[in-house]
Amino acid sequence: MNRIICEHAERCGGCPLIDLAYDEQLVHKRLRVEAAVARYPELPLLRVASTRAADPVVGYRTRAKLIVAPGGRVGLYAKGGEHEVLDVPHCRVLSPAFALVADAIRARVKRDEEAGGALGGLRAIDLREVFADGSAAGVLVTLVVERSPAFRLEAFREAAASLREAVPSIRGVAANLHEGASPQILGAETIHLHGERGAFGAFTQAHRGQAAAILAEVADAVLGRGDPAPPRVLDLYGGSGAFALPLAARGAEVVLVESFAPAAAQAAADATKQGLRVETLASDVTRALTDLSRRHRPFDAAVVNPPRRGVHPSARQALASLGPETIAYVSCDPETLARDLDHLARLGFRATELLPFDMIPLTGHVETLAVLRRAAAPAPRALYEDDDVIAIVKSPHEPTTPQGEHTTSLTRRVQQHLASEAVPIHRLDVGTSGVVLFARTPSRVAPWSRALGASSAHTLPRVPSAVMAAMSSNAFS
Repeated sequence: MNRIICEHAERCGGCPLIDLAYDEQLVHKRLRVEAAVARYPELPLLRVASTRAADPVVGYRTRAKLIVAPGGRVGLYAKGGEHEVLDVPHCRVLSPAFALVADAIRARVKRDEEAGGALGGLRAIDLREVFADGSAAGVLVTLVVERSPAFRLEAFREAAASLREAVPSIRGVAANLHEGASPQILGAETIHLHGERGAFGAFTQAHRGQAAAILAEVADAVLGRGDPAPPRVLDLYGGSGAFALPLAARGAEVVLVESFAPAAAQAAADATKQGLRVETLASDVTRALTDLSRRHRPFDAAVVNPPRRGVHPSARQALASLGPETIAYVSCDPETLARDLDHLARLGFRATELLPFDMIPLTGHVETLAVLRRAAAPAPRALYEDDDVIAIVKSPHEPTTPQGEHTTSLTRRVQQHLASEAVPIHRLDVGTSGVVLFARTPSRVAPWSRALGASSAHTLPRVPSAVMAAMSSNAFS
């Protein structure tokens, strides 16, 4: 495929890979996933497949957040880090429906700046493409404005009605009130203004075709075993039901967990309308998982689609304690995915292959699917061993010795893989990484404990000094 030409490419930072041929972009994204995984030597061997190409690679964005600046500029920050908003009419990646809406807002902002209208101080817009009843694509528009005494709700309602009249593809409009100190584009409160009510501001994938391809893979992973009973599926970070609703339509019983209440409410309404078995929990994922684990609710599979920061350690632990046979993990960040896979492997869940998808062509972004199955925890990494002791790398979020709320421990893995009678000579806290020295037999713990407590280094002649330094600082990583 030839390179994409865009009039804004020189100054716009939105498509940093636009100068590469498309095949090179796909390789770049696969290598990024491989590099992230390579940072975790204890992670069981993973094959990274070739990046799934997108079609189309222009005009594809069905979710977009755009900054609005004086003069009717609607676009992204320009290269250079000065927070200059670059107007991007004729942007190559916005869907045609979005382009029409952006043009209308440009014109309205310019007019309202001169006349003192509602949209003169607009901060940003959030656009989400929606389909209903087989009709053409429509758009949910969220107008982001600074929360202040100057905000006039009725003026925004009038502006919303005017926008819908100018652009018939706009299905609904909402106002989002942004807190000035927050670096996020969207604020916490959203007010419906005009037209359809929907999950304004809720997460959805940027490329409809790639989202469908990932959904197909996820469905095969969690439903494809042909079991006669309906599978019980836990959908974490479920948004407005992108996974939950199609899985339920294929017979699954789904519990959806989503912290953004409007999205959870939309999923519940759609499930009721379609007669699907979907229970929605508007809750923080860690809190919901802890409660589900405490109540011993069983699940056959889990779908995990977290934000860029990945899954909290407590949530990983709680998910593992529920014991699903399959976890389908969809990630938008290879680095946090690799970190979480490393922990999940120690918790007894293993992937053998990673499937990268080009979800946002022309950018460095890569979406990756990992399908994890129940498996034995991997062997711990030994830095040094002899007839008496073994120096073991301890990763964070794993206890040195068994603890009730944790499904595994470093001691258990050492005993399973290296020395059945091994006993830790000292311990590190659960959240700490470092090196733990194990005695091969309980009888050797006392003399080594005394030696570790001695002030002179010559009492530990056999253990390399670098290992001892790491042990003493608890700073090994």
